[in-house]
Amino acid sequence: MAENLHWILEREGPGAKLVVWAHNIHLANLGEPYPGEDFDMVGRHMRKALGEELVIVGILCGRGGMTAIEEAVPSQGVTNFELGPTPAGSIETLFAEAGLDLALVDLRRLTPGSAVAEWFSEKRPTRSNFGGYDPGTPGGHTYGYTYPYLLPEAFDALAFVDRTTPTRIIDPSNYGRVPTLPAPTNPSFEGGLEDGIPEGWQVWSKLTRFNFEIGTTTELSHHGDVAAVIRREPANEIGEASGNIAQFVDATPYRGDRVVLRAAARAEPADGDISFLRLRVLVDPTADAHEDPPALFDSLDTCRVESANWQVYEIEADIPKNASTLSFGLYLTGSGAAWLDDVRLERIDE
Repeated sequence: MAENLHWILEREGPGAKLVVWAHNIHLANLGEPYPGEDFDMVGRHMRKALGEELVIVGILCGRGGMTAIEEAVPSQGVTNFELGPTPAGSIETLFAEAGLDLALVDLRRLTPGSAVAEWFSEKRPTRSNFGGYDPGTPGGHTYGYTYPYLLPEAFDALAFVDRTTPTRIIDPSNYGRVPTLPAPTNPSFEGGLEDGIPEGWQVWSKLTRFNFEIGTTTELSHHGDVAAVIRREPANEIGEASGNIAQFVDATPYRGDRVVLRAAARAEPADGDISFLRLRVLVDPTADAHEDPPALFDSLDTCRVESANWQVYEIEADIPKNASTLSFGLYLTGSGAAWLDDVRLERIDE
Protein backbone atom coordinates (compact mmCIF):
# COMPACT_ATOMS: atom_id res chain seq x y z
CA MET A 1 0.00 0.00 0.00
CA ALA A 2 2.83 2.40 0.84
CA GLU A 3 4.54 1.62 -2.47
CA ASN A 4 1.32 2.49 -4.30
CA LEU A 5 1.12 5.84 -2.53
CA HIS A 6 4.75 6.59 -3.40
CA TRP A 7 4.01 5.69 -7.03
CA ILE A 8 1.11 8.16 -7.15
CA LEU A 9 3.12 10.98 -5.56
CA GLU A 10 6.07 10.44 -7.90
CA ARG A 11 3.75 10.37 -10.91
CA GLU A 12 1.96 13.59 -9.92
CA GLY A 13 5.14 15.55 -9.25
CA PRO A 14 6.74 17.53 -6.39
CA GLY A 15 3.77 19.86 -5.87
CA ALA A 16 1.22 17.06 -5.44
CA LYS A 17 -0.88 16.54 -2.33
CA LEU A 18 -2.57 13.23 -1.64
CA VAL A 19 -5.52 12.42 0.65
CA VAL A 20 -5.92 8.75 1.57
CA TRP A 21 -8.92 7.27 3.41
CA ALA A 22 -8.60 3.82 5.02
CA HIS A 23 -9.00 1.98 8.31
CA ASN A 24 -7.21 3.77 11.13
CA ILE A 25 -4.93 0.81 11.75
CA HIS A 26 -3.67 0.78 8.16
CA LEU A 27 -2.70 4.44 8.16
CA ALA A 28 -1.40 4.67 11.72
CA ASN A 29 2.28 5.25 12.48
CA LEU A 30 2.43 1.75 13.90
CA GLY A 31 4.69 -1.29 13.93
CA GLU A 32 3.93 -4.81 15.14
CA PRO A 33 0.15 -4.31 14.90
CA TYR A 34 -0.66 -7.64 16.57
CA PRO A 35 1.26 -10.01 18.84
CA GLY A 36 3.70 -12.03 16.78
CA GLU A 37 3.27 -9.88 13.65
CA ASP A 38 6.47 -7.91 13.16
CA PHE A 39 5.85 -5.49 10.30
CA ASP A 40 5.13 -1.79 9.84
CA MET A 41 1.78 -0.38 8.82
CA VAL A 42 1.39 2.09 5.96
CA GLY A 43 1.57 5.13 8.22
CA ARG A 44 4.96 4.13 9.60
CA HIS A 45 6.38 3.49 6.14
CA MET A 46 5.08 6.88 4.99
CA ARG A 47 6.35 8.65 8.13
CA LYS A 48 9.85 7.33 7.47
CA ALA A 49 9.64 8.55 3.87
CA LEU A 50 7.84 11.89 4.28
CA GLY A 51 8.55 13.00 7.85
CA GLU A 52 6.58 16.04 8.91
CA GLU A 53 5.05 16.45 5.45
CA LEU A 54 2.71 13.62 6.42
CA VAL A 55 -0.36 14.28 8.62
CA ILE A 56 -2.18 11.20 9.95
CA VAL A 57 -5.75 11.78 11.18
CA GLY A 58 -7.49 9.06 13.19
CA ILE A 59 -11.26 9.10 12.68
CA LEU A 60 -13.48 8.16 15.63
CA CYS A 61 -17.20 7.95 16.33
CA GLY A 62 -19.33 7.71 19.44
CA ARG A 63 -22.71 6.20 18.56
CA GLY A 64 -25.17 5.68 15.72
CA GLY A 65 -24.89 3.18 12.89
CA MET A 66 -22.34 1.59 10.59
CA THR A 67 -22.10 -0.90 7.75
CA ALA A 68 -20.07 -4.13 7.75
CA ILE A 69 -20.28 -7.74 6.68
CA GLU A 70 -21.89 -9.84 9.40
CA GLU A 71 -19.29 -12.45 10.22
CA ALA A 72 -21.86 -15.01 11.34
CA VAL A 73 -23.75 -14.77 8.02
CA PRO A 74 -21.32 -13.39 5.42
CA SER A 75 -23.48 -14.53 2.49
CA GLN A 76 -25.99 -11.75 3.15
CA GLY A 77 -23.34 -9.15 2.34
CA VAL A 78 -23.07 -5.66 3.81
CA THR A 79 -25.44 -5.08 6.72
CA ASN A 80 -26.36 -2.08 8.88
CA PHE A 81 -25.52 -2.26 12.59
CA GLU A 82 -26.32 -0.03 15.57
CA LEU A 83 -23.29 0.89 17.68
CA GLY A 84 -23.55 0.19 21.39
CA PRO A 85 -22.08 2.32 24.20
CA THR A 86 -18.60 3.71 23.71
CA PRO A 87 -15.88 1.39 25.07
CA ALA A 88 -14.91 1.95 28.71
CA GLY A 89 -11.73 3.99 29.06
CA SER A 90 -11.67 4.85 25.36
CA ILE A 91 -10.94 8.16 23.71
CA GLU A 92 -14.48 8.06 22.26
CA THR A 93 -15.91 7.97 25.79
CA LEU A 94 -13.76 10.97 26.76
CA PHE A 95 -15.07 12.98 23.79
CA ALA A 96 -18.66 11.93 24.52
CA GLU A 97 -18.40 12.85 28.22
CA ALA A 98 -17.06 16.25 27.20
CA GLY A 99 -20.33 16.83 25.31
CA LEU A 100 -18.64 17.23 21.93
CA ASP A 101 -20.67 16.50 18.80
CA LEU A 102 -17.79 17.26 16.46
CA ALA A 103 -14.13 17.69 17.34
CA LEU A 104 -10.75 17.92 15.65
CA VAL A 105 -7.80 17.72 18.03
CA ASP A 106 -4.19 18.37 17.02
CA LEU A 107 -2.14 15.92 19.09
CA ARG A 108 1.08 17.63 18.01
CA ARG A 109 0.17 20.56 20.27
CA LEU A 110 -0.10 18.66 23.56
CA THR A 111 1.72 20.53 26.34
CA PRO A 112 4.47 18.30 27.79
CA GLY A 113 3.84 17.52 31.46
CA SER A 114 0.21 18.62 31.39
CA ALA A 115 -2.67 16.49 32.67
CA VAL A 116 -3.93 16.04 29.11
CA ALA A 117 -0.52 14.90 27.87
CA GLU A 118 -0.31 12.50 30.84
CA TRP A 119 -3.69 10.96 29.91
CA PHE A 120 -2.53 10.47 26.34
CA SER A 121 0.76 8.89 27.43
CA GLU A 122 -0.95 5.54 27.99
CA LYS A 123 -2.47 3.25 25.37
CA ARG A 124 -6.19 3.86 24.98
CA PRO A 125 -8.75 1.63 23.22
CA THR A 126 -10.67 2.90 20.20
CA ARG A 127 -13.47 1.36 18.15
CA SER A 128 -12.08 -0.96 15.47
CA ASN A 129 -14.56 -3.18 13.63
CA PHE A 130 -12.65 -3.79 10.36
CA GLY A 131 -14.85 -4.96 7.45
CA GLY A 132 -16.58 -7.72 9.40
CA TYR A 133 -18.64 -7.50 12.57
CA ASP A 134 -20.66 -9.82 14.77
CA PRO A 135 -22.54 -8.12 17.62
CA GLY A 136 -22.97 -11.48 19.32
CA THR A 137 -19.23 -12.15 19.63
CA PRO A 138 -17.47 -8.84 20.31
CA GLY A 139 -14.26 -10.66 21.25
CA GLY A 140 -13.79 -12.17 17.80
CA HIS A 141 -10.60 -10.29 16.99
CA THR A 142 -7.30 -10.16 18.86
CA TYR A 143 -8.50 -7.11 20.78
CA GLY A 144 -12.22 -7.65 20.30
CA TYR A 145 -13.77 -4.75 18.37
CA THR A 146 -11.45 -2.19 19.91
CA TYR A 147 -7.78 -1.49 19.29
CA PRO A 148 -5.36 0.13 21.80
CA TYR A 149 -3.20 2.99 20.51
CA LEU A 150 -0.58 5.22 22.00
CA LEU A 151 -2.51 7.96 20.27
CA PRO A 152 0.06 10.82 19.93
CA GLU A 153 2.51 8.35 18.35
CA ALA A 154 0.02 6.69 16.02
CA PHE A 155 -1.77 9.85 14.86
CA ASP A 156 -1.06 13.55 14.41
CA ALA A 157 -4.70 14.50 14.93
CA LEU A 158 -8.03 12.98 15.91
CA ALA A 159 -11.39 13.70 14.28
CA PHE A 160 -14.45 12.77 16.34
CA VAL A 161 -18.11 12.54 15.29
CA ASP A 162 -20.53 11.82 18.14
CA ARG A 163 -23.26 10.27 15.97
CA THR A 164 -22.64 8.52 12.68
CA THR A 165 -24.97 6.97 10.10
CA PRO A 166 -24.49 3.79 8.04
CA THR A 167 -22.71 4.05 4.70
CA ARG A 168 -24.99 4.61 1.72
CA ILE A 169 -23.70 2.33 -1.02
CA ILE A 170 -23.62 4.28 -4.28
CA ASP A 171 -23.45 1.43 -6.80
CA PRO A 172 -24.15 -2.07 -5.44
CA SER A 173 -22.68 -3.64 -8.59
CA ASN A 174 -19.23 -2.56 -7.39
CA TYR A 175 -19.52 -4.63 -4.24
CA GLY A 176 -22.20 -7.30 -4.71
CA ARG A 177 -21.75 -10.88 -5.75
CA VAL A 178 -21.12 -11.43 -9.45
CA PRO A 179 -24.02 -13.26 -11.17
CA THR A 180 -23.19 -16.91 -11.90
CA LEU A 181 -24.49 -18.32 -15.17
CA PRO A 182 -25.83 -21.90 -15.48
CA ALA A 183 -23.63 -22.43 -18.57
CA PRO A 184 -21.21 -20.44 -20.78
CA THR A 185 -23.05 -17.76 -22.70
CA ASN A 186 -22.38 -15.65 -25.79
CA PRO A 187 -18.95 -17.21 -26.53
CA SER A 188 -18.41 -15.28 -29.77
CA PHE A 189 -19.84 -11.95 -28.54
CA GLU A 190 -22.52 -11.92 -31.23
CA GLY A 191 -25.39 -11.89 -28.72
CA GLY A 192 -25.83 -8.18 -28.20
CA LEU A 193 -24.92 -5.69 -25.49
CA GLU A 194 -26.24 -4.76 -22.06
CA ASP A 195 -25.17 -1.23 -21.09
CA GLY A 196 -22.32 -1.51 -23.58
CA ILE A 197 -21.08 -4.86 -22.20
CA PRO A 198 -21.45 -8.15 -24.16
CA GLU A 199 -24.40 -10.17 -22.90
CA GLY A 200 -23.39 -12.71 -20.26
CA TRP A 201 -19.96 -11.17 -19.65
CA GLN A 202 -18.87 -9.18 -16.61
CA VAL A 203 -16.87 -5.95 -16.55
CA TRP A 204 -16.11 -4.36 -13.20
CA SER A 205 -17.87 -1.00 -13.30
CA LYS A 206 -14.97 0.78 -11.57
CA LEU A 207 -12.60 0.03 -14.47
CA THR A 208 -13.88 3.13 -16.27
CA ARG A 209 -12.33 5.16 -13.44
CA PHE A 210 -8.98 3.66 -14.43
CA ASN A 211 -9.59 4.81 -18.03
CA PHE A 212 -10.20 1.35 -19.49
CA GLU A 213 -12.57 1.04 -22.45
CA ILE A 214 -14.10 -2.45 -22.63
CA GLY A 215 -16.72 -3.55 -25.11
CA THR A 216 -16.95 -5.02 -28.60
CA THR A 217 -15.59 -4.23 -32.02
CA THR A 218 -16.48 -5.27 -35.57
CA GLU A 219 -12.93 -4.72 -36.79
CA LEU A 220 -10.62 -7.72 -37.23
CA SER A 221 -12.73 -10.31 -35.41
CA HIS A 222 -11.47 -13.89 -35.36
CA HIS A 223 -14.74 -15.46 -36.47
CA GLY A 224 -18.07 -13.88 -37.29
CA ASP A 225 -18.64 -10.15 -37.03
CA VAL A 226 -17.78 -9.25 -33.44
CA ALA A 227 -14.94 -9.60 -30.92
CA ALA A 228 -14.45 -8.25 -27.41
CA VAL A 229 -11.78 -5.60 -26.88
CA ILE A 230 -10.00 -4.00 -23.91
CA ARG A 231 -8.25 -0.67 -24.53
CA ARG A 232 -6.37 1.97 -22.57
CA GLU A 233 -4.08 4.66 -23.90
CA PRO A 234 -0.64 4.82 -22.24
CA ALA A 235 -1.15 8.51 -21.51
CA ASN A 236 -4.30 7.63 -19.53
CA GLU A 237 -2.78 4.88 -17.39
CA ILE A 238 -3.52 5.20 -13.70
CA GLY A 239 -3.71 2.72 -10.84
CA GLU A 240 -2.75 -0.93 -10.79
CA ALA A 241 -6.07 -2.60 -11.68
CA SER A 242 -6.07 -4.90 -14.73
CA GLY A 243 -8.69 -4.26 -17.36
CA ASN A 244 -10.64 -7.46 -17.86
CA ILE A 245 -13.75 -9.06 -19.29
CA ALA A 246 -14.78 -12.33 -17.68
CA GLN A 247 -17.61 -14.81 -17.28
CA PHE A 248 -18.67 -16.71 -14.16
CA VAL A 249 -20.27 -20.12 -14.63
CA ASP A 250 -21.77 -22.65 -12.21
CA ALA A 251 -19.18 -25.40 -11.70
CA THR A 252 -21.68 -28.08 -10.65
CA PRO A 253 -22.03 -29.74 -14.10
CA TYR A 254 -18.23 -29.98 -14.42
CA ARG A 255 -17.39 -31.44 -11.00
CA GLY A 256 -15.06 -34.43 -11.23
CA ASP A 257 -14.21 -33.69 -14.87
CA ARG A 258 -11.18 -32.25 -16.63
CA VAL A 259 -11.97 -29.20 -18.75
CA VAL A 260 -10.21 -27.10 -21.33
CA LEU A 261 -10.72 -23.40 -21.96
CA ARG A 262 -10.13 -22.62 -25.64
CA ALA A 263 -10.14 -19.03 -26.81
CA ALA A 264 -8.86 -16.93 -29.68
CA ALA A 265 -6.98 -13.85 -28.60
CA ARG A 266 -4.51 -11.25 -29.76
CA ALA A 267 -2.85 -8.30 -28.05
CA GLU A 268 -0.87 -5.14 -28.62
CA PRO A 269 0.16 -4.12 -25.09
CA ALA A 270 2.33 -1.09 -24.42
CA ASP A 271 6.03 -1.66 -23.77
CA GLY A 272 6.52 -3.65 -20.58
CA ASP A 273 2.80 -4.41 -20.15
CA ILE A 274 1.09 -7.78 -20.58
CA SER A 275 -2.15 -9.41 -21.64
CA PHE A 276 -3.23 -12.90 -20.61
CA LEU A 277 -6.06 -15.40 -20.54
CA ARG A 278 -7.10 -16.66 -17.12
CA LEU A 279 -9.10 -19.62 -15.83
CA ARG A 280 -10.02 -19.96 -12.17
CA VAL A 281 -11.82 -22.73 -10.28
CA LEU A 282 -13.38 -21.30 -7.12
CA VAL A 283 -15.03 -22.61 -3.98
CA ASP A 284 -17.98 -20.95 -2.26
CA PRO A 285 -16.90 -17.30 -1.73
CA THR A 286 -19.22 -16.79 1.24
CA ALA A 287 -17.14 -18.97 3.57
CA ASP A 288 -15.33 -16.06 5.21
CA ALA A 289 -16.38 -12.52 6.01
CA HIS A 290 -13.05 -10.88 5.25
CA GLU A 291 -11.60 -12.57 2.18
CA ASP A 292 -12.46 -15.16 -0.42
CA PRO A 293 -10.88 -18.58 0.07
CA PRO A 294 -7.96 -19.39 -2.26
CA ALA A 295 -8.81 -20.71 -5.70
CA LEU A 296 -8.69 -24.46 -6.30
CA PHE A 297 -7.01 -23.67 -9.63
CA ASP A 298 -5.80 -20.37 -11.04
CA SER A 299 -3.75 -20.02 -14.21
CA LEU A 300 -3.24 -16.33 -13.36
CA ASP A 301 -0.93 -14.81 -16.02
CA THR A 302 0.74 -18.03 -17.21
CA CYS A 303 -1.20 -17.98 -20.49
CA ARG A 304 0.27 -14.80 -22.00
CA VAL A 305 -1.20 -13.33 -25.17
CA GLU A 306 1.87 -11.96 -26.89
CA SER A 307 1.02 -11.90 -30.59
CA ALA A 308 -0.75 -9.15 -32.51
CA ASN A 309 -2.20 -11.90 -34.73
CA TRP A 310 -5.09 -14.12 -33.72
CA GLN A 311 -4.02 -17.34 -32.03
CA VAL A 312 -6.00 -20.05 -30.25
CA TYR A 313 -4.93 -20.68 -26.64
CA GLU A 314 -5.80 -23.54 -24.29
CA ILE A 315 -5.84 -23.88 -20.50
CA GLU A 316 -6.69 -27.22 -18.86
CA ALA A 317 -7.86 -27.84 -15.29
CA ASP A 318 -9.35 -30.57 -13.12
CA ILE A 319 -12.61 -29.57 -11.45
CA PRO A 320 -12.80 -30.84 -7.83
CA LYS A 321 -16.05 -32.03 -6.26
CA ASN A 322 -16.25 -28.91 -4.06
CA ALA A 323 -15.91 -26.38 -6.89
CA SER A 324 -18.65 -23.75 -6.99
CA THR A 325 -17.73 -21.38 -9.82
CA LEU A 326 -15.58 -21.34 -12.95
CA SER A 327 -14.26 -17.93 -13.95
CA PHE A 328 -12.53 -17.24 -17.27
CA GLY A 329 -11.65 -14.25 -19.37
CA LEU A 330 -9.08 -11.86 -20.85
CA TYR A 331 -6.91 -9.41 -18.89
CA LEU A 332 -4.79 -6.40 -19.83
CA THR A 333 -2.31 -5.17 -17.23
CA GLY A 334 -1.07 -1.69 -18.08
CA SER A 335 -2.19 -0.15 -21.34
CA GLY A 336 -2.53 -0.91 -25.04
CA ALA A 337 -5.21 -3.20 -26.45
CA ALA A 338 -6.26 -6.85 -26.32
CA TRP A 339 -8.96 -8.76 -28.20
CA LEU A 340 -10.94 -11.93 -27.38
CA ASP A 341 -13.21 -14.17 -29.49
CA ASP A 342 -14.55 -17.72 -29.80
CA VAL A 343 -14.37 -18.71 -26.14
CA ARG A 344 -15.19 -22.36 -25.41
CA LEU A 345 -15.25 -24.27 -22.12
CA GLU A 346 -15.39 -28.00 -22.80
CA ARG A 347 -14.93 -31.32 -21.02
CA ILE A 348 -11.96 -33.42 -22.01
CA ASP A 349 -12.87 -37.04 -22.73
CA GLU A 350 -10.41 -39.29 -20.89
